[in-house]
Amino acid sequence: MKTYTQCWRIFQCSDQTCPVYGKDEPCCWLVPGVYPRTDVHGEYLEPMEACLGCRVFESNAPDTRVRETFGLIKKQFGTYRRKVQKRSEIRNIRLTSINEKLQRQVADKEAAEKACLTVNEELNNFIRTVSHDLKTPIISIKGFSARLLKTKGNHLGKQGKAALKQIMTSADRMESLVLDLLHLSQVGETDSHFRKLSVRDIITEVISSLEDTIRNNAIRVTMSDDLPEIYCDEGRIFQVFENLIVNAVRFTKDAESPTIEIGYKEREEAHEFYVRDNGIGIDPKDHQRIFNMFCQLAEIKDSKSTGLGLTIVQKIINRYGGRVWVDSEKGKGATFYFTLPKKSP
Repeated sequence: MKTYTQCWRIFQCSDQTCPVYGKDEPCCWLVPGVYPRTDVHGEYLEPMEACLGCRVFESNAPDTRVRETFGLIKKQFGTYRRKVQKRSEIRNIRLTSINEKLQRQVADKEAAEKACLTVNEELNNFIRTVSHDLKTPIISIKGFSARLLKTKGNHLGKQGKAALKQIMTSADRMESLVLDLLHLSQVGETDSHFRKLSVRDIITEVISSLEDTIRNNAIRVTMSDDLPEIYCDEGRIFQVFENLIVNAVRFTKDAESPTIEIGYKEREEAHEFYVRDNGIGIDPKDHQRIFNMFCQLAEIKDSKSTGLGLTIVQKIINRYGGRVWVDSEKGKGATFYFTLPKKSP
């Protein structure tokens, strides 16, 4: 069995900065026929360029060995450089591919967003145009019907009067629908009247505007004492509470002791409001559907409803960066929640 003598023992090296100091096998350039150790790829396991600054190597190695060392180290560095360049090229190709993909995705997203904005604007313009064009004939129908009923009512007979009243009711409903469509188209427009307002004051105004309806249906309305002040557009938030309270009025018409509760829960980053009623309730399968345009529950018989109230609420709240949802079961009342971020939009 062949026994090796460590090179650092042959030359009595004591400098522990030597890359091969203390190795079990000789791997110094100075040992005849022995070269530094390499891995399976032929790469040196020790930084052999350090040998060129070694005093023992410098004083003992012949010129041919020094040149050989320089040559092999240069070759090794060349190999390293080519590998680094190849890896850099591969990385650059991958990065270029990823960058191009991201650019395409960004371009596609921007194009999609632009298309959506264009379509939305065209739709809003269409709704505004239609709403404006319908106002005049609706007002005319209502006016002529009322005049006809007043001046010729005695000649129409019972059936004629009923038909005329039905025309007037339909005209009223069409007018409400046109106004709701107009409100819906205006939600996406920039709000320019943001200021700090008392939610209690807004709700009080809503209840005052619905006083006759609430009184005629003997509905008890309560408000939390801790309603906050918020930074908002008064008209939009008035519309949210108005639509939710009107919705609750419709749900509680047939309740034994109709009650509507308006409350507040403070969250870490948002204001959370709710409008709760003890009415007919909503089946969980309809919780999402009721926010769709023109959706009306079969249980609600209201000729004045346009089916756009909750759609408008959702669009306004989404515009603020909040969310709206309902918690309800059939026959157990309903609670509509919505949040408004504490930070102004």
